Amino acid sequence: MLGKLTIRRRLAYGFGFFFAMLAVSGLLGLNRLSSLDSTLDRIVTVDWNKTVLANEAMDLMNANARETFLLFLTDDRAPVKERIGKNVLAITERLDKLEKLLYRPEGQSLLAEVKSRRSEYVASFHEVSRLLDAGQTAEASRRMSSETVPRLAALLGSVTRLIEFQGTILEQSGRQSHETYTTARNVISLFLAIGGIAAVLLAVSIIRSVMRPLGGEPDEAKAVVQRIAGGDLTHEIVLQPGDRTSLLAAMRDMQTSLRNMISELKSNSDSVSGAAQQLSAAAVQLAAGTARQSESASSMASAVEEMTVSITHVAESADVARQATNETGLQSSSGRQVIGNTVEEMGKISEAVEAASAIIHDVGDESQKISGIVQVIKDVAEQTNLLALNAAIEAARAGETGRGFAVVADEVRKLSERTAAATTEIAAMILSAQNRAQAAVTTMQGVVTRVSSGVALAHRAGESMSAIGDSAEKLVGTVNEISRALKEQSVASNDIAGNIERVAQMSEENSAATRAAAETAHRLEKLAVEAHEAVSRFSL
Repeated sequence: MLGKLTIRRRLAYGFGFFFAMLAVSGLLGLNRLSSLDSTLDRIVTVDWNKTVLANEAMDLMNANARETFLLFLTDDRAPVKERIGKNVLAITERLDKLEKLLYRPEGQSLLAEVKSRRSEYVASFHEVSRLLDAGQTAEASRRMSSETVPRLAALLGSVTRLIEFQGTILEQSGRQSHETYTTARNVISLFLAIGGIAAVLLAVSIIRSVMRPLGGEPDEAKAVVQRIAGGDLTHEIVLQPGDRTSLLAAMRDMQTSLRNMISELKSNSDSVSGAAQQLSAAAVQLAAGTARQSESASSMASAVEEMTVSITHVAESADVARQATNETGLQSSSGRQVIGNTVEEMGKISEAVEAASAIIHDVGDESQKISGIVQVIKDVAEQTNLLALNAAIEAARAGETGRGFAVVADEVRKLSERTAAATTEIAAMILSAQNRAQAAVTTMQGVVTRVSSGVALAHRAGESMSAIGDSAEKLVGTVNEISRALKEQSVASNDIAGNIERVAQMSEENSAATRAAAETAHRLEKLAVEAHEAVSRFSL
């Protein structure tokens, strides 16, 4: 039951019970003391006064008895009678007071007997006094000895019994007072003993109910917390036998979990550092590939420029051939030479176009390699993101202790997300470059085909020089076709130049993305080192 209460309530109930026992004991003691006070007050103010009054009355009666005998021994009886009269008044006063104090039937009966005996004695005394006053001393003496003295003895006996009865009452009151004291002492002692035992049992129960959840002294728990806060996880927490649910047990479980988590975080930080190094190496390799791609694009641009110049020359030659068609018959030898030159130039154009096609094909292969490297970077970024998420989860489990590492893990996760986004953009740009390179290759293949066709036509023109005069009109048509083909080649070369320019631009973008990836890898490696330093302050 105490386990369900707070420590404040346990202590409040314990002290409340203790004070309740003290209050009950105090109330019982006050009750008994009040009863004892009433008994003592009755003894002092009533019973003792009754005894005093009875004894004073008896003393006065004995004094009157002596005064009565003096009446026989003196002739001057007036002073004696005066003293006897005063004593009689005093006796009457004492008996009247005594009558008011008597509350028991036995005492009242004894007082009535005393008054009756006194009346008889007083009547006999007055008769003796009258006889003495009358000079009848002998009769007075006889009456005194035969009647007055026995009545005096009977009166004194009644008073003695009344005094003894009051003494008995005093003894009873004394015993009652003692019994009241004994009862009060025993009851208070019993309640104090019960309260003390109950308080001890309750205190032991409260101490156990407080110490059991703690598992030890509060100072010990404080020392454990201070060691863990200081990064010392090597100290083994000693528990009581069978303790599985106390605060110290929970601290031991927390220390074990922290130890495992810190070990895992150290391992993860090492893995992240290795992945960052791999990412940095991949970025360097990607930068080298991008540089080669840029060089290839520059070479291809030069080749295309040469091809454009050649096409321009061919176009000019075609114009000359068209102008000279009218003079074909007269200048066949010159025309054969021009056609030979044309065949030679077309061969050069074919070689240049084939070289450009090979360069573009190499660019496509390099782009494919870059795509593989970008995929590696993306995989590393995704793995880093997963590691950062795991680190953030473990830091969240650690609470306040892992809050700093949670911030670091969140920054690592954001960097990995930006790296993944950058690699996705790079992959898209590379794919676009590959598509454009493929289009360029296709275009170049068309150009090669057309150049080959032009070469074949030139050969046939050379073979037909002997009949050029007869085929002048056909030659004009052929030259026109060559001119159109050259125009198409010029347009194709311009397209190739535009594609090469875009490839060069994408190479620059790839280079910038590669530099960003390298910087990201460097920051990731730095964060991994900082994370390793953060967890290294814990002693495992």
